[in-house]
This record gives sequence, C-alpha cells and structure tokens, in this order.
Amino acid sequence: MNRLNHLTIDSGYVGAVWIGLKKGQYSRWQWSLADIDYYSEGQTQFSEFWDQNQPDNLNEDCGVMKNSGKWHDYFCTTQHFPVCYDAGRFLMVQQLMTWREAQLYCRKHHTDLASVRNQTENKEICNVAGRSNVWIGLFKDTWTWSDQSNSSFRYWVDRELNESCAAWNRSTSGQWIDRECLKECPFVCYGNPRPPTVKKIQVVRVRMTPDPNMDLNDAKKREAILQQVSLTLFISRLLPSFNHACQLTLYGFKVADFMPT
Repeated sequence: MNRLNHLTIDSGYVGAVWIGLKKGQYSRWQWSLADIDYYSEGQTQFSEFWDQNQPDNLNEDCGVMKNSGKWHDYFCTTQHFPVCYDAGRFLMVQQLMTWREAQLYCRKHHTDLASVRNQTENKEICNVAGRSNVWIGLFKDTWTWSDQSNSSFRYWVDRELNESCAAWNRSTSGQWIDRECLKECPFVCYGNPRPPTVKKIQVVRVRMTPDPNMDLNDAKKREAILQQVSLTLFISRLLPSFNHACQLTLYGFKVADFMPT
C-alpha cells in the first residue's frame, strides 16, 4: 500500500485510483493471508474441516472455527474472538469483533488472521480457542483480478460493498473502496519494466600508414578507409559484427561515421 502512496498523480490528490479488482460471477472460499509462499501445494484446500452440512452458503461469507474444531460459515457482521497468526504461532484476542475488524486488528498488531494448512494447525487453533467459537482467516467473495491472478489479498474499508469495481483511496489511508465502474478515476498499471539499453563502446587503436597523396577531406575516401578498417576488425574478431556502426577518428578528430546497409 505504501507504494501506491507514491504513485498517485500528485501529493495533493486525495481521491480514488482504480485498481484491477472487480466483482465476478462466482464466489470462492479463500484465506485472508495471501502470501503464496506460506502455502505448499494443496494447503489451501480445506473441505475436510467443514462441519456437516457446512458451508450452507446463506449469504454467510466468513469462517468460524467452532470449539469442536469444525468450521461454520457465519455472517461477517457477527462478533467473535479472533485468532491471529504471528511468527509461527497462533494467538486468540480476548475482544469481540466483526470479521473485518478482526482482520484489520490482526494485520495491525500481528501478521493476519489465522490460516489452517493442515490437521495439526487446526488442532492447535482449537486448543488456543478453548471453549470459544473464533474467527479464522477464511472468507468468501466474488471479487477477481483483471490479470486473472488468484491473490486473496483484500484491504477494504469497514463498510458494506454495494458497487462492482474497486479503488485505492488516499483519504482512507490507502484502504480500498468500492465504486461504480462507470465513474472516471485515475488508474494504476503494472508490468515488467523494460531493461535499460546498454551501449557498449569498444576503443581499438589501429596504426595506419596513409598514402601521403591521399586527400582525407574527400568523403568517399574516408568512407572507403572506414569500411576497410571495419572489415579488418571483424575478421580479427575485434568487432562483434560487420553490421555494427563504427566511427573513425584520425588524430583525435571524428572524420567519418559508418553504418553498413
């Protein structure tokens, strides 16, 4: 988010900036902690941990771990204790919060809401929670990235999302807002930067014995000399290609340029 602070049009701009997130047609369950290096293959699959008849998908878009260790989907606005993840351990916060509040709290004070990668971690979180039903980092939404990436990272303001496109917003400290897609806003692009052009200069000193009767002010004769020098350097492997541009300097003065056709 700090990078976007430096990419806005000017320091006085406080409005919205389009990012590549838009509502799609289909929802999917995913983790709040979006670091792909945190998960090994198959560790974002979690069907074995749902309780019987869960999720029931009745507009309940956030995940709770019951004190049995089984998962239920809940309305995100209900309040539970959150379990945060930080430096390889899980911590339950003894403060009732909505799921969004829990996410913001865990990101501010720890790393993120807890993800479950395997049965061992599921049991560990269950032990930390004791008899409480707790928020974990599981959520469902339909938002998709325009580059087709699967990143589950979200940084919404804590409000209801009614529009279909997402924007970064400086006036909310960089948290995202939803906006009507037809509104006009500045936008941010990304891509692989082009590598800088590297110009290689090779200096070769050549001893020449000119014909004393040759007029070096004659452009055709200078060009003929340069072609002969270029060919000699190429044959001697001092020039990468005979098609490279060359410059001839005599007595410290540039007298000809040569670009073979």
